[in-house]
Amino acid sequence: MIVTVTLNPSLDRTLRFVRVERGQLNRAEEVREDASGKGINVSLALRQLGQESLVVALVAGRIGQRVVDGLSQHGLECRFVWLEAGETRVSTKVYEQEFGMLTELNEPGPTVTPDDLEAVRRVILQAVSPGDVVIFSGSIPPGCPPNYYAAVGRNLRERGVSVVIDTSGQALRESLTLPPQIAKPNRDELSQLVGVPLPDSETAAEAGRAVWEKLSSGRPGDSEALILTLGAEGAVFFTAQGMFRAIAPVETGGTTAGCGDALLAATVHGLQSGWSWETIARFATATAAATAAIVGTRFPARAEVERRLSGVEVRRLPERRSY
Repeated sequence: MIVTVTLNPSLDRTLRFVRVERGQLNRAEEVREDASGKGINVSLALRQLGQESLVVALVAGRIGQRVVDGLSQHGLECRFVWLEAGETRVSTKVYEQEFGMLTELNEPGPTVTPDDLEAVRRVILQAVSPGDVVIFSGSIPPGCPPNYYAAVGRNLRERGVSVVIDTSGQALRESLTLPPQIAKPNRDELSQLVGVPLPDSETAAEAGRAVWEKLSSGRPGDSEALILTLGAEGAVFFTAQGMFRAIAPVETGGTTAGCGDALLAATVHGLQSGWSWETIARFATATAAATAAIVGTRFPARAEVERRLSGVEVRRLPERRSY
């Protein structure tokens, strides 16, 4: 079983404009709302690929109820922990069609308490069995200590459960101490982690390789992969089977929301299916590309992914050199 954990879900509100004139009245061409949050997105993407999962999420208030209602329409199995106060956040996404530009305006989310976090931990531990996969995905909410993913991850590792991490800042730094089976930073998150700017994909890939070497020292329980996502420039998969650079043709017309979540969903699906890492890199990158063509926080049918597989370039990278 795959479990996705979302501590800071959102109701994504996507507004599409031809263009936005700052300081002026702007009228949207289209408005849509989607239940979201990075772990939730992974579960939604997995469903589209034919893989079921369990959603564990913290929700609050009337917005939280709208997230619950939205997920019920997708038929996902969910276990929610309700906060006594506050409101689940709204993430506003402004898409300018003329420029193909997405601007995101994210609220911080409600403050959580130690009791809330303990309730989530209990739900996760009660749900899993040895051999399962738990994906901690997204930012931590106000009140959550940055070592929460790592602490619960250790409980899971003791039970024979694999842990996947997609987060940022100090929460990412703490999580790498597990280490997780898979970590998936983007360029900005990796830059924060290593403490230096990463102005281009080559510099970012070199920094990613250095982090990967620390995670994969060959000890039992070390990481199986570090995946560095680079937006339109594709992704680099640092794995026990080698390093792969994957690039897909740039898609236009969509908002690009959830592309990284789709890539992670496809990666875990590939692992569950027993694929090689080179095959996973191709499939995951095609899934992200197909997601980039969709308006709103939605995910492609498997046929849309498979249609793009032949257009993905996957190149094995040599060891110990700049990329």
